[in-house]
Amino acid sequence: MVGYIQLTDSQDRPPILFPRLHRLFLSSIDPLSLYIASNSMPTLKFINLDLPKEPPNSRENGEAMTAGLSRKTVALTDLRLASPVNGTIIERISQIETLKCLRITIPLTPPKDWGTLRLNLLTQLPALRALHIDQETDPDDDNEGSHVPQI
Repeated sequence: MVGYIQLTDSQDRPPILFPRLHRLFLSSIDPLSLYIASNSMPTLKFINLDLPKEPPNSRENGEAMTAGLSRKTVALTDLRLASPVNGTIIERISQIETLKCLRITIPLTPPKDWGTLRLNLLTQLPALRALHIDQETDPDDDNEGSHVPQI
């Protein structure tokens, strides 16, 4: 943990740790991973956000990451969002004006407190050229229509 504190608090640290980082796959909510992702947002062109579903703060971290993306990115053109997905996150994504390609995976059974997805907000993305929406399905359930989320 000492190395992490030195990394984040050092006055000799450049403003962006990895200025040539353009692609990021984030699947962990450990503090160092979240810090690097947040610090790298201005240079990212692609991010794959797939945070663990189990920890209780996964939703909050996903909402914080997408809030940062909507404010800090200037080059992001490709976003893949697998987890978490909720209405707040969709709203924040709809503010990323540079997005050209968006892929969203809707969970099989989203938590009830996550609200409606509000996918209609994605029409506000002026540069969007490709939208791909997947939904997790239960391999044992033949009736996939029973899992259509509220939009």
